[in-house]
Amino acid sequence: SLDDESIASFLDNDKYPMVVKLDEVGIQGGKIKLCHTKQDAKDHFQYLLQVIASSKNGTSAQIICQEFLRGVEVMVDSVSHNSKHKTCMVWRYDKRPANGERHVNFGMIPMASESHEAALAIPYVSQCLTAMRMKNGPSHAKCIVTIDGPILIELNFRAHGGDGSWCHLAKAL
Repeated sequence: SLDDESIASFLDNDKYPMVVKLDEVGIQGGKIKLCHTKQDAKDHFQYLLQVIASSKNGTSAQIICQEFLRGVEVMVDSVSHNSKHKTCMVWRYDKRPANGERHVNFGMIPMASESHEAALAIPYVSQCLTAMRMKNGPSHAKCIVTIDGPILIELNFRAHGGDGSWCHLAKAL
């Protein structure tokens, strides 16, 4: 609820723009919105509460208000064995404006490991894997490389995903 003190404080004190979204992707109508003002954030928060209430799945979705990070979104795919992490692939999202939305995902572009963003993201993700005590298995991390350095957005202990649509490209590289 917007009456929650921590949410009200965040909306009052955080920088805009900010992202307001559901933590559950599969709910119809639950869009991610970049909010430029406090009123915009409150309106979208209220809209998402209605989306949750009208969901027929008995969902336990929650609303997330988060800082909007400016930078390059990078994905780092790794595999770990005996706590040693090896980077398999680095990708950059190809997101552009389309259909009235600001960040439409057109796909992923492989990045050279020597590129500026990859050179920052690879050791950072490795440190994150160590901090989370990843010992064995695949991982897929997303981070934003900002002017101040990389910031972890998401770290999954699984292979890349995307139904393997990237396999042919990765093999060719």
